[in-house]
Amino acid sequence: MRKLTVSDYADRISLHRPYVPTPLQGLTNPALVLRVLQELTPVLQKSGITDVRELDSDEQRTLLDSAITVIPPGYLSENGKSALDTLISAECQSQSITDVSELAPFLKIGDTKVVLWRGDITTLKADAIVNAANTIENHVMLAFQVIPRLKEGNNFEVVDKAIEVVKAANVSYTQTT
Repeated sequence: MRKLTVSDYADRISLHRPYVPTPLQGLTNPALVLRVLQELTPVLQKSGITDVRELDSDEQRTLLDSAITVIPPGYLSENGKSALDTLISAECQSQSITDVSELAPFLKIGDTKVVLWRGDITTLKADAIVNAANTIENHVMLAFQVIPRLKEGNNFEVVDKAIEVVKAANVSYTQTT
C-alpha cells in the first residue's frame, strides 16, 4: 500500500502555485482551434480523421472538445497549451458565469460549503468541482483535501466515510500538520 500525505499530494499537483496562462495574441477562436487540432493530428488520424479543414468551425470545436478528453497528460506543447488557454479564456468571457459563492449550500461542513449544480460545469466559478461520474481516484483526492477540514469541525461520521473512500481505493491516508 502506498502512502500519500496531503502535503505530498499538494506538492505533486502544484496546488499552492497559482496557474498563470500565457495567452496568444492576434488569433481568432477558429484559428486557435485549428492550432490545437494540428497538434492532435496523430490522435485524430487513429480515429480516421485525416483533414480537420474539411469540417466547419462548429464541428472543429466539437472535435477539439472530444479530442482533449482522450489525450494523455502532457501531450500538448507549450504553444498548444497557450492556444487552448487563450481559446478557453475567450470563450469564458463570452459566457454567463455563475459564482458558487452566490448559490445556496446543499450542505455545510465546518467552513466548507457543498453546492449541487445541475447544468454546464464550465460556467461555474468554483474552487473545486466533483463530477459524480468521475473515477474513484478523483474522489480519493477530494477526500484528501476534505478529511483535515472535517476533523477540525469534529464531524467524525463524515470523516469515517471519507476515510472509507480512501481505503476502498487501496491508498493509505496520513494526516500532516
